[in-house]
Amino acid sequence: MIRRSDKTRRDKKTKVCILTAVLVILLAMPAFAANETDEKEITGEEESTVTEEIQATGEQADDVTPENEDEEIKEDAEVEETEAEPADEEDNENEPEKPDEKAESGEEPLPAETPAAKQEPVVLKASSSGKVSYSAKRVGSNAGETSVFSVTSGGKTYTGACAEQGVTMKSSGQAAITKIDNSTKIAKVIYYYAIALGSDNWWTGDHKTDKVGKILGMDHADDTDVTKRRMVECFCQIYNMGSSDWYKTVTSSSGGGWSTGTADKVRDYYKNIDTSGISVPAGFEIWYAKSDSGAQSFIMWAYMPEGYVTMTKVSGNTKITN
Repeated sequence: MIRRSDKTRRDKKTKVCILTAVLVILLAMPAFAANETDEKEITGEEESTVTEEIQATGEQADDVTPENEDEEIKEDAEVEETEAEPADEEDNENEPEKPDEKAESGEEPLPAETPAAKQEPVVLKASSSGKVSYSAKRVGSNAGETSVFSVTSGGKTYTGACAEQGVTMKSSGQAAITKIDNSTKIAKVIYYYAIALGSDNWWTGDHKTDKVGKILGMDHADDTDVTKRRMVECFCQIYNMGSSDWYKTVTSSSGGGWSTGTADKVRDYYKNIDTSGISVPAGFEIWYAKSDSGAQSFIMWAYMPEGYVTMTKVSGNTKITN
């Protein structure tokens, strides 16, 4: 009985081993079959597909991640700064220079602002009544007789000529003054004939008493008694009175006694003066002076080139000088 039992147990163990082997073989068969046909396993293919999708999705996600957004914004900003730098430099080059702060404060004025660089013309100083004192005298004779005026004011001496033909002159008096603009014809004419010609000027020059017959178109210089100096006075009178009134007055027996031929030529000469090429400098001044008490009025002028200094000498020790 004992032997039979042992045999039965051995048979059972054998069967169990056989069944176990069969199970092992059965379990191994799918993998073995797949490997033999070189086909990928389904599980592996699914894993690969999922992995690729995740990677592709991951690349797209990288483009919109906050970190990458910050980096792109930063890069874009750097690019914009780089592109903007040349424009900024150009703006800086075109930007006008700022004036010197010291010059604005007055500590160190710029050279162009210094008093020596540009001097404004001296303005005539009238008295408290708005008038100036003058003196006058007659020079020459006949048609060449001329009234010469003189005014000293503000450290300057002005000379002048009669502006009213046929009105009595006083040797001294007072006159109210009015500035004549340097752009007017009379300012240009007086500056040219009385100043710009230098020693040949018609008012104080060496030939101021020369007769102007030929200048007026006559055959000879002394075909008239009118002088160069008198011509300057005629210019002032025609400007102030008007050519018609001046002509009527100077040709009347009581106002001048000139011949109409001479008066015509003098009037036409002034009318035909071309002042387009005459430039009056800032240092030249010309004034109309209306005399008191109905006395002869006049036009006066003075010229002080830029840089001209007027000095008044005052003693430092009045005990000695007085």
